[in-house]
Amino acid sequence: MDWVFGAAGKNWPLKEVAANGGQPGFAAYRRVGDGYDLHTLQIFTVTDEGISRNSVFQDSNVYATFGLAVRLDDQGLAIAEA
Repeated sequence: MDWVFGAAGKNWPLKEVAANGGQPGFAAYRRVGDGYDLHTLQIFTVTDEGISRNSVFQDSNVYATFGLAVRLDDQGLAIAEA
């Protein structure tokens, strides 16, 4: 994560999501210009011992399945697609 934050800064809005009947996760938005672009969707497999897997997606088809905005304004609010 140090590399990511060093390259792209620490200003990453996160939007909570759930998958597959309740697996926790988040969408991470990266600062680009005067807003934020959807960068990754991350879903966690949680066991009694903690997080056992972090599945990372960078696919617009997957984003659409979750109804995620592909762009946020500078306040972190979804921008409607044209």
